[in-house]
Amino acid sequence: METNLVRVLEGQYLDELTSELCDFTLEEQNAATEAQGVKPLASSDYVPIVGKTVTYVVACVIVNDSNEVLMMQEAKESCAGKWYLPAGRMEPGETIVEAGVREVLEETGLKVEITTLLAVETAGGSWFRFVLTGNVIGGELKTPSQADQESIQAKWCQNLNELSLRANDILPVVELARNYRKRVPKDPNWHREILPARKAHYKNYLRVVVAIKNKTTNQVYVLLSEKTAYHFPTVEIHPGRSIHSTLKKFMIELFGADLPQHRPHGVLSVEHHTTDGQANPTDGLCLTVLVICRPSIESVSLIGKCIWHELSKDLSARLAMAVAGKNATFQLHVNSTFEDKWPSMRPVVLSLLKQERVTPSEWQELFFAVHLVCLWDDKGPLKIHESLQQDIVAYIKQAQCRVLAQREEQALLKAYIVEWRKFFTQSNYLPLPFAKLESCLQSKGSSSSVSSSGAGASSSSSSSATATGAGTSHNSAACASASTSSSSSSSSSKKPTHAEDSIVRKLMLDSWNQSIFMNIKHRLQESAMKLVHAERNGEAFDSQLVIGVRESYVNLCSNTEDKLEIYRENFEAAYLHATSSFYRLKASEQLQTNGVKSFMEYADAKLREEEARGERYLEPGSITALGQCCVTVLIGDHLPTLLAECAPLIEARETQRLQLMFRLLDRVAGGVDPMLRDLENHIVQAGLADMVEAADIITQDSEKYVERLLKLFRRFSDLVKEAFNDDPRFLTARDKAFKTVVNDITLFKLELPTSNTAMARGIKISTPESKCPELLANYCDMLLRRTPFSKRLTTEEIESRLKDVLLVLKYVSNKDVFMRYHKAHLTRRLILDSSADSEKEEDMVEWLREVGMPADYVNKLARMFQDIKVSEDLNTQFRSQTTRHDAINIKILNAGAWARGSERVSVSLPLELEDYIPEVEEFYKKKHSGRKLQWYHHMSNGTITFANNTGRFDLDVTTFQMAVLFAWNQRPNEKVSYENLRLATELPDPELRRTLWSLVAFPKLKRQLLVYEPAISNPKDFSENTLFWVNQEFAIIKNGKPQRRGKVNLVGRLQLSTERSQQEDNQSIVQLRILRTQEAIIKIMKMRKRLSNAALQAELVDILKNMFLPSKKMIKEQLEWLIEHKYMRRDDDDINTFIYMA
Repeated sequence: METNLVRVLEGQYLDELTSELCDFTLEEQNAATEAQGVKPLASSDYVPIVGKTVTYVVACVIVNDSNEVLMMQEAKESCAGKWYLPAGRMEPGETIVEAGVREVLEETGLKVEITTLLAVETAGGSWFRFVLTGNVIGGELKTPSQADQESIQAKWCQNLNELSLRANDILPVVELARNYRKRVPKDPNWHREILPARKAHYKNYLRVVVAIKNKTTNQVYVLLSEKTAYHFPTVEIHPGRSIHSTLKKFMIELFGADLPQHRPHGVLSVEHHTTDGQANPTDGLCLTVLVICRPSIESVSLIGKCIWHELSKDLSARLAMAVAGKNATFQLHVNSTFEDKWPSMRPVVLSLLKQERVTPSEWQELFFAVHLVCLWDDKGPLKIHESLQQDIVAYIKQAQCRVLAQREEQALLKAYIVEWRKFFTQSNYLPLPFAKLESCLQSKGSSSSVSSSGAGASSSSSSSATATGAGTSHNSAACASASTSSSSSSSSSKKPTHAEDSIVRKLMLDSWNQSIFMNIKHRLQESAMKLVHAERNGEAFDSQLVIGVRESYVNLCSNTEDKLEIYRENFEAAYLHATSSFYRLKASEQLQTNGVKSFMEYADAKLREEEARGERYLEPGSITALGQCCVTVLIGDHLPTLLAECAPLIEARETQRLQLMFRLLDRVAGGVDPMLRDLENHIVQAGLADMVEAADIITQDSEKYVERLLKLFRRFSDLVKEAFNDDPRFLTARDKAFKTVVNDITLFKLELPTSNTAMARGIKISTPESKCPELLANYCDMLLRRTPFSKRLTTEEIESRLKDVLLVLKYVSNKDVFMRYHKAHLTRRLILDSSADSEKEEDMVEWLREVGMPADYVNKLARMFQDIKVSEDLNTQFRSQTTRHDAINIKILNAGAWARGSERVSVSLPLELEDYIPEVEEFYKKKHSGRKLQWYHHMSNGTITFANNTGRFDLDVTTFQMAVLFAWNQRPNEKVSYENLRLATELPDPELRRTLWSLVAFPKLKRQLLVYEPAISNPKDFSENTLFWVNQEFAIIKNGKPQRRGKVNLVGRLQLSTERSQQEDNQSIVQLRILRTQEAIIKIMKMRKRLSNAALQAELVDILKNMFLPSKKMIKEQLEWLIEHKYMRRDDDDINTFIYMA
């Protein structure tokens, strides 16, 4: 071990595997940190890599025989023109000496031979600067003509004070180099010429030679670790802490809590040698540091991890000389105490406070100085804080004198704002260099157990980067500070990024608050309110005066949880009170002088004006309160007067004024509700009045009726759009009112029985409903059927009108009535092949599905089209098997989709038609075994040929008409009584009367097909003895002349139901409603199991609303029926609650 000590004293490396002998690795340090509940600052896998995770800098101090120092002029933009030592970062693959030689050559043009290491400087565990010296051996001094990116020029300089230095940190090492050059050869107080030892390390290590004396014998001892093998204690350097922090924690690890007083004396040796290019580069180093323990060995106890080794007398004396000589070891620069740095820091701080120009180098140097003081001086952060406070308070006292010198209120306000602007601007910049100070103070406050050196430590490489970045950004800010203070823009809108809880910023603002603002804030506030009042009256002033007072309230609040507390209680409250008082007087004057219509324009303009003013003078969170205040004074207090104008404006359709009224009243809670009622009343009254006015037309023509409704709807929709911007609330009011118009029964109505019970008893109790759905269905039929009306329209026009019908249908309450009539019309068109466009027919079905019509209804309509297509295929097959293939066209229809109860009518078919029935049935049975055909003759029709003396005519007739006419086939000239026709056709009396009347009184014929006697005016007046005969003079009359040939359609509107079922149509509608109501109730109760009466009725209406709206009476009757038939029951404890019974 003594041999190793000699090698260290001579600057040689130790031939040992440092990684295996390390006593306190980074992994072990992190484990100890985590055990204290603190997150480690660096990863345990940290490896130093030049240019990435560690920074090595070399600085060469070359002194010639004339005691002049070699200096170079910087070319870098951030410090161009400044002078500095030849220095720079080491590059991968370089040794310390090689880097020094390269830097001197690149920056000065001279070749040097490095002779010794002078000092080692550190800033954390990942930034090292090696100070070297040597002799010039060649080269030429760089001149300005040779300037490049490395430097502008180089020169020898005697007095460095004559130069503009990049930084003053080189002065101590220049003095050190000059003294070293002047030393006496072999002076024991100076170390010999020693260069870094060339030994590679994978990590960064700190080897300590801890020396202590025996007080009695005066003999020197050194500390040895017993781990693995005897060696000097070694620790891995923590990259996130300073060297002193790493050393102190290591000493605690070696000695325990009873740590002896000690100090690092200097560096004995540096071991470094890179092996760049290998798989695992070795950019690490090992510093051997001499540590002196001040107590004697007798008073120091060990904890079993190390032993004391007594040195031989010669080695003891040699080590004692190293300790005694100030420069016998390489200096480890740690002279960054508060006392060292504050004299250079304070002028920069004062310049920032006064907004004087600060150069980029001064700005950057301030960052570095704060960092060093906080890193190396245990009491440095507190000392900086105290000194900062003194200088800030002193500056504020001067500002206070300048402000309070003004006696007049406006002058006081202006002077305050000028001073506040300057100070507030700097409160955003001054804290930036002191970020390290704040982290130290916060860590000391939050955890007293953290050591001073460790608490302030952080990665120095990141600190350096932060300082550089901040210096660059602040360069422009500091230079422009004079113009910034007088700018009219709000400083709060252009703040640089900083922590809101910055200690330095809080110190500045608290000092300002206590020294100036607290004493005059009420005077300032009153002055600000007077300025706002003047602005409302049209006077001009500098708005920054008001903004400055508001900013003071916001930024000087000491409540960190609610920064706006003082602002709201004082400035905001005063602003709102002034606003309310001003407009309460002005609004009344305006209303009385100019009337409601002009007042609305005034109120709207002032609301916008105050909102813009509030955005300038108030915090964002106050805009809502300001708006409510203005709305209350300008609108809320005059609400009845404004609303009185609403109905007349709607009546006159003054959309611009209505839009303005809506915009104003919408700001008041519930203010729009009366407008909605006025709109509803207008639509109902105007709509019904319009319909009554055109009653003579629309009651006779469904086309005119629907077009009238659509015209009204568009008129009211345009009103809502233009006046109320299609606001959903007004659209709802429009829909509600238009629904009233559509379902009105003033002009025509549909009488429906009120209940199933009444129908069963034959009691005629009816409830009138709108006939609108029936007329809508008729209008659809006109569009979809081949009529003169539909032929005038294009396909696009038909589609548009059909969609208009669907639009109106949305407002119909009894949609089931529309469904019934629409299906009847569709059935007639499909059977008679009278559709104008089959594609439109199918499109209409899909549109009905899209608007929410019941699925079972729409599916039946779709099935009807499917049946027609299937029937076409069956006809093709049937005709191929019969000789009379053109005589018949069968339609096989699904009874579930087409039929309506037991509406089949018996009739004696003509023999010509009767013969086909067995043939068709046999054909169908072969195709579909197990299915039975039922013939609906009243839904059938055909074409027969009629010949007489006048000519030959084709007649389109119903099956019933055919049966009646074929009774004269064998006796064309005979008269046949009504009774005989009844026996021949076997038709029921109502159907026979209706059929005969269609043949004797067809409105489109001038010569009827049949004639009769005696004459009557109603088919009900036919008697058994009424005689009928064929009109042999029958002819088609055109232009007053009989035609010899032609075709006549006697079918008209195909009778799809018997006279009896027609009478029961309304009853069947009610019956279907009853069944649907029962079905919906069971569906709801099956899902809910238990439900109150109110909830059940709400869900029931929601389910049935797309078909009809069940009355309360109907719901009650069906509930009682379902209870009676054991589908559900009432709760024993609550009769208004129903329970489902499976």
